[in-house]
Amino acid sequence: MRAYQVRSRGQGATFAGVWLVLVVPFFQLGALVPHGYGDAASASARARNSAPLVAWANHNIVLVIIFSLIEVIPLIFVLRLPLLLRSVIYDDPQRGRVGQWCGVAGLAIISVVTLVNLVLLVGAASRFTAANATQTGASYRFTGIAESMIANILGGLLLAVWLVSVNAPLVRIGGLERSAGILGIISAALFAAVAGLILFNPQQSQGAIAGTSMALFGAWLFLTGLLLIRRAPLLGQEIAEESSAPAPQAEAQE
Repeated sequence: MRAYQVRSRGQGATFAGVWLVLVVPFFQLGALVPHGYGDAASASARARNSAPLVAWANHNIVLVIIFSLIEVIPLIFVLRLPLLLRSVIYDDPQRGRVGQWCGVAGLAIISVVTLVNLVLLVGAASRFTAANATQTGASYRFTGIAESMIANILGGLLLAVWLVSVNAPLVRIGGLERSAGILGIISAALFAAVAGLILFNPQQSQGAIAGTSMALFGAWLFLTGLLLIRRAPLLGQEIAEESSAPAPQAEAQE
């Protein structure tokens, strides 16, 4: 394995992890909430019409654009991480291939949907007036729900499959590998939970649990990045050796 490539992807993963854990929540709490984003989102949920949110976006268009870009940056940064992790963790070139492409697809889907949502929200905000508030809010709410379902159900489930594929082998190893593996499995479970809740009721808000799943994913990226920087070239060898080791019972019989 090319040491420079492993180290650079590890550094990228740690950067993306810190970004998701610190920068995204900091911007939400430090910029969006003080400017009324939470109130607008709550009012839209109660009214079952996104007019309050679109009206808020009309007056805070710069914040809307910045936040969407802040959400997308770490996902794009780790878009090639699934390919590297499969080659590092699995010594067999055929193993982990499905999980690898699930990870790439999941990251790509969530990134694209976030950018599409930005374009549609900016468009709705630019057209918003008091006279067409209800119609514009209803139209954006429909597209917003559709995009949420695509990102959180399809994208989230693909990420969950990838996380399980990558982290299940790590759980068998001690130390930092096991910690990263357990955190990755929990993150996969949260992505799956968000997908299930939205599938059950697409119109309900999943902001808190969705934010928690993304923050936990960021923590996993940070640990995984440290793992890649420190000892990724040895992972495939360790897992292969453990898989080929004889069972304790077989050793006793011999």
